[in-house]
Amino acid sequence: MNKDLLKVLIVDDEYLIRELLKKKVDWKSIECEITSEASCASEVFDILEETPIDLIITDINMPKTDGLEMSKLILESYPKMKIMILTGYDKFEYAKSGIEMGIADYILKPIQKDKIEESVLNVKKVIEQERKKELEYCFVKEKLEENLPYLQEKFFMELLHNDLVREEIGEKAKFLQLKFNMDSKFQVAVIELELGIDKKLSEENRLITLLSVKNLIDDYYKGIDGIYTIFDSKQRITICHNSYEAGNLLEECNYFLEVIKANCKSNITMGIGSPKSSINNIKESYKEAILSLRYKTILGNNTVICYKDLDIISNDSTVLSPIEEEEIEQLQFLIKTGLKENAIEYLDSIFNKIVLKGDLENKLFVEHIRVQVTRIVSMLLYMISSMNIKVDSIIDDEDNYFKKVTDIKTIPGAKEILNTLITKIVDYINSVQKHMVNDYIKDVEDYIKDNIGNYGLTLKKVAANFYLNPSYLSRIFKQKIGISFKEYVNKIRIEKAVEYVRNTDMKVYEIGEKIGIPDANYFSATFKKHVGMSITSYKKMIQK
Repeated sequence: MNKDLLKVLIVDDEYLIRELLKKKVDWKSIECEITSEASCASEVFDILEETPIDLIITDINMPKTDGLEMSKLILESYPKMKIMILTGYDKFEYAKSGIEMGIADYILKPIQKDKIEESVLNVKKVIEQERKKELEYCFVKEKLEENLPYLQEKFFMELLHNDLVREEIGEKAKFLQLKFNMDSKFQVAVIELELGIDKKLSEENRLITLLSVKNLIDDYYKGIDGIYTIFDSKQRITICHNSYEAGNLLEECNYFLEVIKANCKSNITMGIGSPKSSINNIKESYKEAILSLRYKTILGNNTVICYKDLDIISNDSTVLSPIEEEEIEQLQFLIKTGLKENAIEYLDSIFNKIVLKGDLENKLFVEHIRVQVTRIVSMLLYMISSMNIKVDSIIDDEDNYFKKVTDIKTIPGAKEILNTLITKIVDYINSVQKHMVNDYIKDVEDYIKDNIGNYGLTLKKVAANFYLNPSYLSRIFKQKIGISFKEYVNKIRIEKAVEYVRNTDMKVYEIGEKIGIPDANYFSATFKKHVGMSITSYKKMIQK
């Protein structure tokens, strides 16, 4: 349990009350320390921006903003904060209503040492319980992380052998941090190694060899979501494949075959099941992969056997491989996110697959390529329109891509047409996004200026208004403006204050209210800090 001193902030507009609270209680004896004090709500928000606080003790009667209203604003931004209200009997029922919005406790005036200590200790106990629960949660989470590989392998064994409901699979996969695309296809490959063909291996060496082969495959797929390798019940390496980023499973298995042959002396057979549209049917792909392994008796060792090739009914070698819808969707995703090089590389892999699977001697092959390019061009133009981008803002009138398709005679020519179109689209999207960031900052500046009279104008509030992450807004704001968000707000406030001082006869507290600093003393101190002289001195100077 964390035994650090509880950090307490005292808020009261009366200096003597704050001093009384500090001296009335032996704070160290109850493992607390007064780290900060404030006289108004404005000071509280400044302190919370810069100083970690566990407990706030505030008077209910505050200038401009009472303790309950201030507490409500604080709890909106800091929901874990504990707040205690000091109140007199005449405000007792009003103070009690604060319990509903999250006030930890209230203390009746006049202030009594025993009552304060009792109340603080109760709140401290709640905080310690919350911290204990958080530590326990972190401990359990850490243990889960340690055992995650074992739990994941157990789940896959269940998935490959049992009938599971789709929703159940999704819940378990999420809990076990498995990144599946439930709408993509699932395919299984099984690798069977016959080790020790020249000499008998000890069990230890056999397991070491199996693990080294599995690690080799894991390293190949490292960083790609949706692909997992496990040992099945007969210690065969099983690849569960659910990603189109990696490419073609047959190509990959042929690569693994050559690498494994070069690194260890063994007979290797790889069976590949057919792709399944649902994860519920992944066990069928696994069964097909196992069945494929049996054909090594006929086809020999050191082979990759696809289940679909064992179908003697379908023996058409002239089948042309179309581009999958999922591949076009992935290409669109890379383009939308502005990853031009990745998109062009992915397009290259798509055409490599067509070449690998297609029959180049087929008289319809070139026509097939034209059809596939037409599909991609159509989908990209539809994507542009769906993003509310005018096609003619990207493509010139003379760029008739559909006419260019009819002139395609080679795959390099097809890729050149698509690469040009992809480059134009990505460059346009990136330029638009750059302007959007600049527009965001301009909108934020305008929002700050329009709401400068709101003393609760914090980074979190502004970020929430624009549905942005506060850290991200803070970073890009400083990049574009050159100063921090807080410095900028203070700068605008003082600029407005100077304007009011120069052009109006408003009183000090009236100007403070106008610029979001309702406490006159705090406003005067802030003005002097930024201008270098008091308001009175400044008035005298401009009157000369």
